Amino acid sequence: MQRPLKYFFAFWLLSHSLIGANENSPQSLTKSWDELQKGMEREVSKSYKSWKIDGKSYRFVVNSKKVLTVISQCGDFIPQRNTAFGCMALRELHYVSMNDLEDNDLLGGKNPGSILCKKSVKGTVVFGQDYFGNMNSFCLFTDGSMISNDTLFYYGTRNAQK
Repeated sequence: MQRPLKYFFAFWLLSHSLIGANENSPQSLTKSWDELQKGMEREVSKSYKSWKIDGKSYRFVVNSKKVLTVISQCGDFIPQRNTAFGCMALRELHYVSMNDLEDNDLLGGKNPGSILCKKSVKGTVVFGQDYFGNMNSFCLFTDGSMISNDTLFYYGTRNAQK
């Protein structure tokens, strides 16, 4: 019963925002629709997921467009390089690099994100379990922020190619 009401109100809001546009200007209708669609794409690419780490539940932002899974207190805005703004987990994405690893660091099937966490950004590797029992490893920083080791691996590979 709640879901149809949700869609009704979304349609109502959309129709009233479009009606308020200037009817003499088709560009204003197109612009309104484009803005609405962009906002929806941003929200669809972002979701939230919880993992239990050391018996405590933590909520993470999962942004598929940015290939980013970070504790929700940080948000998903990656601050500019060389700034004190934001949490350590997001600031370190500018500096993590696969070039910081030696050839033998990955021998034996080690998780590259976990190795980057320890060696490149001097974090601590912790493990979390979601509601369905799936495991994930995270990098814990001294300010308490956490980021997925998969995210570190992605940005470490990207930074190594620069």
